Amino acid sequence: MVVTHKALSKEERAIQSLIEQIAIAVTRAFEQAMDAFMEHDLDLAEKVIENDQYINEICRQIEEQSFFSIALRQPVANDLRKLLASIHIAEEYERIGDYAADIARKVHSMKEVPRKGCRDNFQLMTDLCKQMLDHISEIHRSPDVQSAKNVAQMDNKVDDAEKVLVNSLIDQMREYPETIENCIHAVSIAHKIERISDRVTNIAERIVFSTSGEVVELG
Repeated sequence: MVVTHKALSKEERAIQSLIEQIAIAVTRAFEQAMDAFMEHDLDLAEKVIENDQYINEICRQIEEQSFFSIALRQPVANDLRKLLASIHIAEEYERIGDYAADIARKVHSMKEVPRKGCRDNFQLMTDLCKQMLDHISEIHRSPDVQSAKNVAQMDNKVDDAEKVLVNSLIDQMREYPETIENCIHAVSIAHKIERISDRVTNIAERIVFSTSGEVVELG
């Protein structure tokens, strides 16, 4: 039993290390995708798209190691919650990576960067999501239920910022009809940023579950 527990602890540490890796990779992908969008940098956009496979591979490793530990070590209570949460957290990060790649693909479909007013609103949404990603990564390393819930509450600010941004894009389309196609792509990007904040909220829920056993709906 002692040997099994030691083996499980070692495996859990390896899984946590992989989650830290995927968190770093996903945050970098999101930052680069938004830089590519704001600067219309096609080369950087392509880099984000290519690196999505790396994120997918880390997610696969986390799932594989977690399932292995559950099947072989037969963990109970707290250890089982942590392993189950790790699988879900990895999947949420993988989806965030997909959204970053989707944003990068949109760059190839657009002809120019957003106009000044829209750029400011995009920057606000980007900054809020970046804060959420940074905070949730820190909380995952040192789990705290209240801190996880606080991060989830930031999702409301992202939702509000998206509404302002979409209205700004609608105004731009009315004033400059030639930008309609670009603005439609920009609306799609705004929605993907909002979905990223939703995914971070899901990660917060999993941290609460793994730490306290409490099943919560924070979004």
